[in-house]
Amino acid sequence: MNYDQYQLNDFLVDDYFIQWVKSPDPQTNSFWKQWLENHPEKKTLVAEARQLIIDLSIPGKLLSEKDKLQLWESINQRRKAHPFSGTNKSKIRTSKHLYINWLYKGAVAASVTVLLVLATWLIWGKLYDHSPLAHIHRTPYSQIKNITLPDGSQVVLNANSSLQYSSDWTDQKDREVQLTGEAFFDVVKKPGMANARFVVHTNGLMVVVLGTQFNVNNRRNKVEVVLQEGKVSLSKSGEIQTPVLMAPGDFIEYTQGTNQMHRKKVNPLLYSSWKEDEMIFEAKPLIEIAQILEDTKGIRVVFENDSLKKLSFTGTLPHQDMDNFFLVLSKSFGIEVIKQGNQIMFRNK
Repeated sequence: MNYDQYQLNDFLVDDYFIQWVKSPDPQTNSFWKQWLENHPEKKTLVAEARQLIIDLSIPGKLLSEKDKLQLWESINQRRKAHPFSGTNKSKIRTSKHLYINWLYKGAVAASVTVLLVLATWLIWGKLYDHSPLAHIHRTPYSQIKNITLPDGSQVVLNANSSLQYSSDWTDQKDREVQLTGEAFFDVVKKPGMANARFVVHTNGLMVVVLGTQFNVNNRRNKVEVVLQEGKVSLSKSGEIQTPVLMAPGDFIEYTQGTNQMHRKKVNPLLYSSWKEDEMIFEAKPLIEIAQILEDTKGIRVVFENDSLKKLSFTGTLPHQDMDNFFLVLSKSFGIEVIKQGNQIMFRNK
């Protein structure tokens, strides 16, 4: 989630932000504390969003004129992004949408008060949604988290990643998770959930499994899936087609822009070594190692010239000891590594 670009209305309807405001825990406190330290320019905006959510959570709380305008701006943005359809699987949501749609059609002749009711209704609907609660896990830079899902499956969530899933998992429903970033999955077969598929949703790609171990990397408009054991099928989201079946050792990369999949055989351990606090590379270009550092550590790497980007590295690097990490690279290629805050420069000696 790119919170850097968030405005007030975005924070007001973000599940993870609302969870932090209403039910803070060590995980959410740690994430938002670090994020605010890295983005001090957003502190005032976050404080305003927090106060609005708190005010809406207090029965009978009166809103100021400024708050009313902010709420209306929020609902106006959401209306543009999600036009009313009038249909929904949930009866509660259906009646709510039909009522809101009716209000909206009459909004041209309505007063600002009616528009405020409309705005407040949707925001309150977000805060008091009666659908099954969503579990949201996020990791900051340089932190890995182990997660046990409701069915007993295990997930190792890589740094700068998020995983979201419903708390309502039964044998009548698919076991679905939404991944942004990277994670390793160890999916179990449950006797009472024999008919429930395990589905990982990413940007444009749906990964469907039974009992298996696999790694999914969903970053930079690309999705990479590496199967370690078991069976996996891949389908493009929203398309009716024959699924692509994977065998152990398969690597499939899906590029969202071109809508293309590419397959090759790999050593799966090279792609999941990160969960063991080390990174194993085989002829890995320095430019790709630099991208991994930026994605998982928040470290920006600058190259003095393009020829350095093409250098390839084979070996094992420590995942947490970054001083040793850069020392190994420096000695391997005879290059100089210069640290400047959160930026690293590679240049020839």
